[in-house]
Amino acid sequence: MADIRIVEEHASFGVTCRRWNLGLGDGGTQRLPRIVGMGRAMEMIITGRVINAEEAYRIGLANEIVPKGKSLERAVELANFICTLPQPAIRSDKEAGRAGLRNAAARRAAYRGGMLEQICLRPGDLGRFPEFLSSVTIPTGVTTRSQKHRASSDKNSPGVEGSARGQTKKKWRD
Repeated sequence: MADIRIVEEHASFGVTCRRWNLGLGDGGTQRLPRIVGMGRAMEMIITGRVINAEEAYRIGLANEIVPKGKSLERAVELANFICTLPQPAIRSDKEAGRAGLRNAAARRAAYRGGMLEQICLRPGDLGRFPEFLSSVTIPTGVTTRSQKHRASSDKNSPGVEGSARGQTKKKWRD
C-alpha cells in the first residue's frame, strides 16, 4: 500500500473479488485493516461494497482528493516537495513505521502469553483451562513479560524450560 494515497474525485474502491467467489489473495486482508480499521475493512471484504472517493478519504483510505485528471500533477508536486526534505530521516522514519507493523503481531502474542500466565496460573485456575493453555503458542524468539520477570528475579534460572530461542511452545508450569 502506498505511503500517501492521492485519489481523483471520481475514484471508487472495493473488494469486488467477492462477487466471483474469489478470496482476497493479494494481502489485502492484512493491509486494509491496518489502514481503515478492522470493522470497516471486514465490511468491505465480506460484502464487496464499493465506496467513492469521499468515503475513502473519510475512513483514511485516501489522504487527499483532487479534481479529475489532476492526480499525477499533485503526486509529482508532492514528490518534489518531499525531495527537498532530509532523506536519511525520511528513510529511517519509514523503516521504523514498517518495522513496528511487522513486529506488532509478535508483540501482541508475547503480551497475551504473559497475561494468560498471570490470569490462568493462579492456584486452582489451571484445571479450568488445560486444553486452551496447551494450544497457546508463542512465536520463536519472543519472550513474554513474565518470562523476563522470572529470569531477572532468579539469575540462575532461565525462567522457562530451556531457552525461548528455538522453541515454538512455552513450557507451562503445573
